Amino acid sequence: MDAWLLRRFPNRTLDELDRMDWPRYLRALEAEKIEAVEDRRALFLAQKINADAMTPDDWQAIQKHDEWVGNDG
Repeated sequence: MDAWLLRRFPNRTLDELDRMDWPRYLRALEAEKIEAVEDRRALFLAQKINADAMTPDDWQAIQKHDEWVGNDG
């Protein structure tokens, strides 16, 4: 785990990482995932990528996001 942390956060010490606000970091990772879903959707709608470039996981994430925000598609 320490090696992963050092790769993920270069130039930080393990002591610094021990004091990190982990719940906030995990929320930020979830927000990053939501942004990625919306980016993929935008690329598809702008016809910059086609349906073949979308994975089943992409479609599932888009569907789940639509349910959360009340999009009708």
